[in-house]
Amino acid sequence: MGIEQVLFELLSTLVTIIIMVILLGYIRDKIQRCEKEGKEKRGWLLVEVAVILAISVFVPYKLLGFWIGYTLGLGLGIILLAIAAFLSIYFMLAPNNCSFTFVKEGTVKYIVKGDKFERCLIQWEGYTFDYSKPHPEKWNVIKGKEPWHPLGGLRSFRWPIDDIHIYQFSWTGVTENRKPQPHEKVWLDYMLLKDDVYLCVVSKAEDKDLIPLDLRIFLTIRIVNPYKSKFAVQNWLETVINRMEPSIRQYVAQYSFEELIPKKQIVGGEMWNKLKETGLIGRMEDPEDQKGEFINRYGVEVRAIEVQDISPPEGLQKIILAKTTAEREAAAEIAKARGDRQATIIRAKGEEKRLGTVYKKIGEFGDLGKLVRTLEAVEESNLAASIAVQAIPGLPEILRGIFGKTPEEATLKEIRELREIVEKILKTQGKK
Repeated sequence: MGIEQVLFELLSTLVTIIIMVILLGYIRDKIQRCEKEGKEKRGWLLVEVAVILAISVFVPYKLLGFWIGYTLGLGLGIILLAIAAFLSIYFMLAPNNCSFTFVKEGTVKYIVKGDKFERCLIQWEGYTFDYSKPHPEKWNVIKGKEPWHPLGGLRSFRWPIDDIHIYQFSWTGVTENRKPQPHEKVWLDYMLLKDDVYLCVVSKAEDKDLIPLDLRIFLTIRIVNPYKSKFAVQNWLETVINRMEPSIRQYVAQYSFEELIPKKQIVGGEMWNKLKETGLIGRMEDPEDQKGEFINRYGVEVRAIEVQDISPPEGLQKIILAKTTAEREAAAEIAKARGDRQATIIRAKGEEKRLGTVYKKIGEFGDLGKLVRTLEAVEESNLAASIAVQAIPGLPEILRGIFGKTPEEATLKEIRELREIVEKILKTQGKK
């Protein structure tokens, strides 16, 4: 092969590669436009993958073939083709449900043909479908082992003949800190099989006193037959809540608001039992005739009911708050009154004991008239008082016994108090 021919081959190869790259850019632009406008993009996505695969084979075969030989170049191209194909499937086709899809753990996806249900794809460790039963019971989720899938949740289907069913769904979930989390008209391409908690609000349910109450209820629900929950009912969550609501209202009507509040923790269990009695709910492990209508018709198992909040009207809330506040204030006043009464009793006993000591000491003195005159002298002159007190036998002992002080330490107030007590005693005895 002459040099001119080699250069021509090399130039034509480079031109072909440049054209492919430009074509790749054009296709990528088309895909981005489809994404912005909400149009179908998977056709362009397949074309993009085809161009990428062509480049992965053409480049090593044509460029490297000049130096290492076309056979080796082709072998290298095939290796690159396999790598590019896997990466394209994993990062481009499967995320967009184009001939391949990812089925996440604990979920199921629907395969439809012309919007007609064909089959389900499940990925949940330890669970499979009951393939031994006829349709639609064959889509019951049971414990078992699914046929081996070498790539785990990566599955294939025959697009565009078959497709993944996509639908809109609205619900209010519950976060880890037990706060409502609304989801409005979210587009989904899967159905969750694992237990999940949904918020149910029952407004103005009248208690037995005809007081309208608002209930916030957490429903723990699991899908046990994805075909029934999607295609046997228009909106399984809305239907379940609407069917449960009358029974919940009947339950509330049996009690007053004051009776419901203390037993809020067990109200949910009692509601579940009442719904069980009506034949609406049951357990998947129950006998066939006891599973309940939700399982048999809708493929939905209500596993638990928890009443999160029971709220009366705003006006009644204010009344209840005022009543509670008044009761607390009254209890505080009663406790304070009891404390004051106890303190008064203790003070009275202390005063009684002190007066007993005072009367005893005064009684030991003898001449009470002399004691009164002495105390009057003490009040008139501190200096004279000190001399008089020391001169009268027994008076210093009285001051020490009653006030715990020496004559020099006693104050005029204490001297006056002692004199008034003595005068009172003399008046009682009629000797003053």
